[in-house]
Amino acid sequence: MEAILGRVFETEDFEGGDLDGGLWRGCTFRGCTFEDARLTGCQFEGCVFRYCEFSGTEFSRCALENCTFEGCRLFSVDFDGCKLVGTAFRDCTVTALDISGGNWAYTVLRGVSLHKGDLTGVKFDGADLSGCDLSGANLTGGSMREVQLAGADLRDADLRGCDLWGTDLAAAKAYRGARIDLSEAVRLAEQRGFQVEV
Repeated sequence: MEAILGRVFETEDFEGGDLDGGLWRGCTFRGCTFEDARLTGCQFEGCVFRYCEFSGTEFSRCALENCTFEGCRLFSVDFDGCKLVGTAFRDCTVTALDISGGNWAYTVLRGVSLHKGDLTGVKFDGADLSGCDLSGANLTGGSMREVQLAGADLRDADLRGCDLWGTDLAAAKAYRGARIDLSEAVRLAEQRGFQVEV
């Protein structure tokens, strides 16, 4: 498919459509509907989605880099093996987001609920997860280097095998029951001035 550059889409209906392998660069989508759409291998670069509807939408092996979602509604949306580096979700209503693998480095997901999400192996390096509900989430085997967690809920989250270098877990508002590796427990104790002897 030929690249689509700098176009503005107003109230377009992509509902139920199959968008395969397209490239959109610097485009703006306003009030568009992507309900039940299946996007496979698509690339969105520097695009803005404003007040769009994503319900039952499936993103598979897509790249949405340095994009912005503003005031959108995302309900039961699947991201399978996607790359969302530098993408921000602002003032969006997000429910039942399903993330399977992929690279979400430097994303802005402030206040988004990922409660009990299976986030195994997902890369969140440098992401802003302030105020996120990560309670009960499975983050094993992933990477959360230098992540912002101010006010996040980590209760009962599983962080074993997750690379947490440079991330202050204590910044979370709650973390009772969260599981971490012994090496991470030692690091947290040392951050608080304890001298750990093993």
